[in-house]
Amino acid sequence: MMQKLLSFGLVIALLPVLGYICMTLGFRLGVIDFGAVFNGLKFIVPALMLAVVVLLAVALGSFMGGRPGQASLSLLSAFAAFAMILGPLQMKKQGETVPPIHDISTDTQDPPAFVTAAPLRKAGENPAAYDRAQTARQVEAYPDLVPLSLELSTEDAFEICLQAVEDAGLELLDQQKEEGRIEAVATSRWFGFKDDVVLRIRPQAEGGSIVDIRSKSRIGVSDLGANAARIRGLREDILALAENQS
Repeated sequence: MMQKLLSFGLVIALLPVLGYICMTLGFRLGVIDFGAVFNGLKFIVPALMLAVVVLLAVALGSFMGGRPGQASLSLLSAFAAFAMILGPLQMKKQGETVPPIHDISTDTQDPPAFVTAAPLRKAGENPAAYDRAQTARQVEAYPDLVPLSLELSTEDAFEICLQAVEDAGLELLDQQKEEGRIEAVATSRWFGFKDDVVLRIRPQAEGGSIVDIRSKSRIGVSDLGANAARIRGLREDILALAENQS
């Protein structure tokens, strides 16, 4: 009986793993869309939780029945299944602490526009245009994300911004020094989700430069705070590079 329960627990623990891998490959290959991935993820946590319960029961029964080897295997499998639950649970918790938006800009009145990245967005993905309906939520959640003022010429500021983009590991899409525009894309490691980033460098009337950064996810309603964190990191890197140059 315990052996059958162990086999059952291992199967229901393995199926979500295989499903997760298949969804990843399918999305990267363009075989399935984000909606299918999102719906598939809903079943992973319940399946893994069931596996943990079954495997723990097997571990207890095997230990009481004098089968330490089977008990150890069941217990290790239960811990492995539980460890896999932590990732989705952390994502859910993170999503509850940030507003459901996916387009963040340091300038919400005149946000930098995507030029090179705009045509890369496919039908059904989030449009490149800025959605002003979410501005109030951004301002409330991320009041620190404002334009960055530098006591540098636009030429020097452009080079610093370009260096910050490269240091952040973003894929450079375009750089137009005359326009003061840098575009790049960030790709998530596992599923390959893409967020477009644009930096705009303009001269200030009183001298120096002003830098604005915008980051927008191509898919999804909520970015789990990723775009705001990316902008915050770029701002910090740009300031550090500017201080080293002065």
